[in-house]
Amino acid sequence: MRLISFLPRRPGTSPVKLFISAGLSRFRSETVQNKVKRIVNGPWRQNCYLIGGKDDAALILDPGSDAPLIEEGIEDAGFKPIAIINTHAHYDHIGAVAALMRRYDISFYMHGGDTDILKRANTYRRIFGCSTEVEVPEITHDLATFPTEIDIGPFRVSWLATPGHTPGSVTFTIDDDLFPGDTLFCDSVGRTDLPGGDRTTLTMSLRRVTERLPHLMLRPGHGPAAVLGDVIASNKILAEAIAA
Repeated sequence: MRLISFLPRRPGTSPVKLFISAGLSRFRSETVQNKVKRIVNGPWRQNCYLIGGKDDAALILDPGSDAPLIEEGIEDAGFKPIAIINTHAHYDHIGAVAALMRRYDISFYMHGGDTDILKRANTYRRIFGCSTEVEVPEITHDLATFPTEIDIGPFRVSWLATPGHTPGSVTFTIDDDLFPGDTLFCDSVGRTDLPGGDRTTLTMSLRRVTERLPHLMLRPGHGPAAVLGDVIASNKILAEAIAA
């Protein structure tokens, strides 16, 4: 099932196995956000986000696997992509990067701490039983070489190093939206049992994420969105992790 949706939407989409547990109906409805479009793609139902701004300029965040579907979403919204930004390098988040870089002649921003994982994308997709070859992109802009607040076209993008799920995982804040990738979900937290994962490091990153403003809309790498303050109050797995 393919899903393209303009956000906000009411949480309640079935969670992704291994990532998010059920029972999200208690979260408040999302507040209206400016031109954020979610595209759910691939067997892991990964969230790619299109973030539209002035003059329809757009950022593509975590384009996972289905480039034609993402292109369709871009065209439907009338967006003009200016860059790709990624929270981390797992194959289900970078599978469409190379194709979209070519299609729109745009750059790719990611933290260089995930370079090894990026290069091994096809090893990981085989481990998880994915038969579709991944074209591994080149990082054109290593976030590690930039300040933690950067301007990309009309967008002011803040990034926070949040390793643990992967060594180079980052969390983006753009206006009132928080994009943690696979570090934090509405009802769970990121895995640390994959290569490069580290539970202690993830715990420190989760503490940093929960220090962000509580009104921000948490838009994770899988599953629905929710207000960060609600997640902090209701996510028992998160509470246990940061109390450790």
